[in-house]
Amino acid sequence: MSKEKKQGRKKLGGLKTLLIIALICTAIYWVFFASLSFMTRHGKVVVVPKYVGQNFTEAKIDIEHKGYRLEVDSSYHPDFADLEILDQQPKEGQEVKKGRTLFLTINKATAPEIEMPNLVNLSFRSAEMVLTSNKLKLGDTITKPDLADGAVIEMLYKGRPIKQYDKIKQGETISLVIGGGLKEMQFEVPDLVGFTYDEVISLLSSYSLHPNISYDGYVVDTFGVVVIGQNPKPINEDGSPNMIKENHVIHIKMKDYSAGQQPMENPQDPNSRRYNPSSNRTGNPRSESSRTSSQRQDNSRQENSRQDNSETNRKQPKYQYSNN
Repeated sequence: MSKEKKQGRKKLGGLKTLLIIALICTAIYWVFFASLSFMTRHGKVVVVPKYVGQNFTEAKIDIEHKGYRLEVDSSYHPDFADLEILDQQPKEGQEVKKGRTLFLTINKATAPEIEMPNLVNLSFRSAEMVLTSNKLKLGDTITKPDLADGAVIEMLYKGRPIKQYDKIKQGETISLVIGGGLKEMQFEVPDLVGFTYDEVISLLSSYSLHPNISYDGYVVDTFGVVVIGQNPKPINEDGSPNMIKENHVIHIKMKDYSAGQQPMENPQDPNSRRYNPSSNRTGNPRSESSRTSSQRQDNSRQENSRQDNSETNRKQPKYQYSNN
């Protein structure tokens, strides 16, 4: 009987121990969850105000007053003010607990310096996209006569040309010079008197003009053919330059002086110039061996003078927009 009593007491003691352990665990569980709301500040939330668009210096005072922790990043956008708040996380209107970290992105006070991108030969739309991607502003657009119709032919910064790789700060304004084409343009009539056949064809082709050629007298060799007249003439009766449009026709009168001397146009005419064959020059102009040494020197001086005048009159015609 004594052994059975001892075993019963041991069992009862074990049950009491288990009961005590259960009570202790229950107490700990209750205390933990009872204090959890206090430790996590459950129910104590605040609504995040709007900080985007505010100046960071001013907004920082309110943020610290509300007990937020703060982390700041920065970037540059030329359309926003210095130190303006560009973004915030959490967003405006969200409920967060006090002490939550607020992430802000602000606009840099100093614009970063970059290399100027190349816009020449790009279309206007493409150039505008490149400027935007490099955070540069588009200024004025200037149209100038040029074969590159609609393409950028020059970049300007503060009225002066700027080249690729030049240093420039983001947010600066770039003006573009755009080619306006030549279809609606008119330009000065080129002076062709005294030009050879090949020179005339080459020059008029470069200006997209079409020659209508007639000849005075018999042509022996096109090598000796030169222009003795044209219509329209480069200078009108008022002494002003005549203008002509692209793809128009110029009527040209040419003469082969290798076939013999012929009278020239009126020397008082300002449009009559340059080519005046020597009175004793006969036969093919390529035959130079019969000339005397003095004649060659005189002709050389005349030729140099003719070339100087020719270069002056061969300048590229001035273009302007047609009002027609």
